[in-house]
Amino acid sequence: MLQEVVSTEHMRTGFTLEGERETYLHRIAFQMLADAALDPAASRALILETAQSHWSGANRHASA
Repeated sequence: MLQEVVSTEHMRTGFTLEGERETYLHRIAFQMLADAALDPAASRALILETAQSHWSGANRHASA
């Protein structure tokens, strides 16, 4: 069985955690994000809608 590992990187630092006790909260957080995520079709629709809204100028402010 593979051991659980959490690895993160920042601009100047990073760290790795191993083992069930150390990775437990990361696993819970990941599961909560996965549960809240849209399915692929809904994600695609939201991305297209957002892009069309942005590029159509709907969110642009007129220059004075």
